[in-house]
Amino acid sequence: ESDYAWSSPVCVYNSDGSGKVLYCTSGGEMYLLNAETGEVHSECELSDGVIEASPAVYENYAVVGTRACKIWGVELQ
Repeated sequence: ESDYAWSSPVCVYNSDGSGKVLYCTSGGEMYLLNAETGEVHSECELSDGVIEASPAVYENYAVVGTRACKIWGVELQ
């Protein structure tokens, strides 16, 4: 259970082919979920600002902007 999302979730894959879902919320949280089970793999609170943009992912980094006019770069693990 979490705050609602304005952004679209993003699927990311490890080199072994296993998948995760990157989910950002209106409450400023970012969740990395197991794609098969939906279980939370990791989470972080980015800001007090709403995340409205879908994250961009390159290799093992995600970049997302918030309504608080900040851009965050997060290393995915």
